[in-house]
Amino acid sequence: MPARTRSALALVVLLCCSAEAPNTPAPTANGNPNAFDSEAMRAQLEALGYVEAALPAAELSGVVHHVPERAQPGWNLILSMHAVEASLVDMEGRVMHTWKAPEDEPPMGLWWRTAHLLANGDLIVQADYGAIAKLDRLSRLLWRNDAKTHHDFDVADDGRVFVLTQGTTRHPSFGHPIAEDFVAELSAEGELRAQISVLRAIENGVAPQLLEELVAFREQADSRVRHDVSHTNTVQLLPASRKALPDGFRPGNLLLSIPTVNVILILDPKQEKIVWSQKGRFRYQHDPTLTADGRLLLFDNRGAGERSRVVEIDPASGEELWAYGEHTSKPFATACCGRIQPLANGNLLIVVSQEGRAFELAPDGEVVWDFRTPYRVADKTAILADVVRISPDRLDPQFRAWLERPEVPGP
Repeated sequence: MPARTRSALALVVLLCCSAEAPNTPAPTANGNPNAFDSEAMRAQLEALGYVEAALPAAELSGVVHHVPERAQPGWNLILSMHAVEASLVDMEGRVMHTWKAPEDEPPMGLWWRTAHLLANGDLIVQADYGAIAKLDRLSRLLWRNDAKTHHDFDVADDGRVFVLTQGTTRHPSFGHPIAEDFVAELSAEGELRAQISVLRAIENGVAPQLLEELVAFREQADSRVRHDVSHTNTVQLLPASRKALPDGFRPGNLLLSIPTVNVILILDPKQEKIVWSQKGRFRYQHDPTLTADGRLLLFDNRGAGERSRVVEIDPASGEELWAYGEHTSKPFATACCGRIQPLANGNLLIVVSQEGRAFELAPDGEVVWDFRTPYRVADKTAILADVVRISPDRLDPQFRAWLERPEVPGP
């Protein structure tokens, strides 16, 4: 396999689980320390000796199972780590439209990790450990912020963007430089308005003991990842709930996840401190999501040993109300990444990233839609970063009509 392909595969695994090595300058491009230089990153990965971990290519690809009368109707926004692009795909697997990184701009990164589709066809996209940008439906750049963003972002009703960013710091609790995660608030035009240190928010909040746990992680972890102590992998704006919830669950606060110490937290961005935290049996979790009726869903990557689970938790008591995956006859597993989306019909859309699979699960446990990625990196399955079910009803009629005939110019 060519060396460049080996590097790309290794980078998929590394950026799911870590950042660049400690004491190593960040890759630069054209003298800009914020720009992403894929060749420099590849060179670092070769030096570190990372190995491939993507699965062999599956025989099946595309939509392999669909029960239309039980699946939530809509389209699917798909992000895969094979390329810097996002595709809108219908329920039968037909690609309706693809957004790509503008070729006349500096590289954003090697792939897009998270995306948010706006009603008019504009797309906000975030490259893992690269830039965040807004493109129009023809992939023309509307704005770009070259902060070192990673993993996740969310968009407020007024267009503000809350995105995870990362820098390097010498914190007094750690003996060596570490990666420091921030929650950055961007304006609707992509300009930085505020930036909150996750470590500082922990120190100032209701669970300062987590700092000691992060120090312990730093001391015990593998040398390749120990610098990335807080590794925040989720930021979600809390919605209003129909159910009474513990203090801290105020709309506008931010739900975070730190898998290195197996904890989910709530950040009050006005006070810049953690106002709630919870642990459980889950391990190296991703994508905690507050449902409209006040439950917490999360993707439990490693809490069931070699299997992964989807878990529903009571945020008041921490009790597991429901789980799927641990005892099923058809298990699934991904050591990194993973997504959950509650759907309007009560089903769940579950993304098993390293398997390159997304499936829709009905409340009775029946899989009613099953997608296997067709994308490959050499002879390996490309990691599936995200699949988001999009309701056509929330898109502008003009954009919906254009999707049917993209060759026709629109307003």
